[in-house]
Amino acid sequence: MQLSLFQERNDIGLWEFILYICRRESVIGKEVEFDMEQMTLFGKNRAMTPLASRLRPDTLEGFVGQEHLLGPGKMLRQLIERDQISSMIFWGPPGVGKTTLASIIAGRTKSEFINFSAVTSGIKEIRAVMDRAEQSRRVGLRTVLFVDEIHRFNKAQQDAFLPYVEKGSIILIGATTENPSFEISAALLSRCRVFVLKALEEKDLVRLLENALKDPKGFGDQNVTISEQVAVAAYQACHFLGMPECDVHLTHAVVYLSMAPKSNALYRACEECKRDVRERNAEPVPMQIRNAPTGLMKELGYGKGYEYAHDTEEKLTHMQCMPDGLKDRTYYHPTMEGEEKKTAERLAEIRRFREET
Repeated sequence: MQLSLFQERNDIGLWEFILYICRRESVIGKEVEFDMEQMTLFGKNRAMTPLASRLRPDTLEGFVGQEHLLGPGKMLRQLIERDQISSMIFWGPPGVGKTTLASIIAGRTKSEFINFSAVTSGIKEIRAVMDRAEQSRRVGLRTVLFVDEIHRFNKAQQDAFLPYVEKGSIILIGATTENPSFEISAALLSRCRVFVLKALEEKDLVRLLENALKDPKGFGDQNVTISEQVAVAAYQACHFLGMPECDVHLTHAVVYLSMAPKSNALYRACEECKRDVRERNAEPVPMQIRNAPTGLMKELGYGKGYEYAHDTEEKLTHMQCMPDGLKDRTYYHPTMEGEEKKTAERLAEIRRFREET
C-alpha cells in the first residue's frame, strides 16, 4: 500500500515519502514537540513540574468545569471525541483549562500535534512550522498546531498562519486571555470557531481541591490538613499565580494581618534568651537530660534521674531541665491577646503543677 501511494503521488519526493512512512509508523496519535529551545507543558518528565501541571487531567472525564462546552452531547466534546476538530480559539481567563484542553486533544488526535508558544517564537519559527505542516499535508497527514497566548503575536505574524489554515495544512488551536475581536486578526478569526471558557465556579474549585488532596500526584500520599494560615496561603497564591492576578490575595493578607490580635511576647522571650547567651556563663547541660548511649556514659551518671513525661497521668514531670543558674529564669510571658490566651492558660497550669511538692 505504501508503494502504490508513492507511485500514485509521483509529485512527492523520496525524502517526503520516507518522512510520511516514519511519521505514519511512529508519530500518528502522538504529540510532537517542535524542536526549538522552548518550554512545553506537554513534556513527559513531570519530576519537577508544579502541582497544577502534575494534576493536569489527560481525559475529558477528568476535566473540571466548562460544562457548557464539554458536557454530554455538547459540541466541543463531540468534536474532540470524534477527532473532528477544526481551527478554533479558546478564549477565557487564566486557569480555566485552555491549555489542559489542548493537552487532552494532543492525547486523543490521530494527527501530528505541535505545541507552539507565542511568548518565545517569532516569524522565523512560524514559517518553519508551516513548512513542516505543508510537507505533512502533501503526504496526507494532518497537523494540529496549538499556539498558546496567540494574542502575543502581532497581526502580521498571525496572518502568516492564514494561507495554511485555508488550504488545510494546519488545524489551528489558539489560546488567549484577551478578547479575540480586538487581538486576533479579522481574517484569521473568520476562519476559526471561538469557544468561550468561563471562570471556574465554587463547586469546580472544591472538586479541584479534593482531587489535589486525594491524588498521589498531588498530596494523596501525605497527611494534609487545611488551616487558616492566611499569610502562608497568600504567599503560595502569589507564587502560583504571579502578578497581577494575586493582587487580591495580597490585599486579603494585609487586611487580615492588620486586624489580627498581636503580641510581642515571643519576640521579647527571644531577645532575653539571646542576652543570657551573651552575658551569662556557659553552664553544662544537666546530667539527667543527657543521653547515655554507652556503658561508660551511664557509669558517669548521664541520664540518671531522667523522668519520662509520657509515663505520667499529667504528661508532665518535676524534672529540672535547665542549668542551675537558669532554672528560675522565665522567658516567655504570653499575653491574653487572641489565641495566645489559650497558651497563657495552659502555661499557668504547667507552672502550678511544677510548684507542687
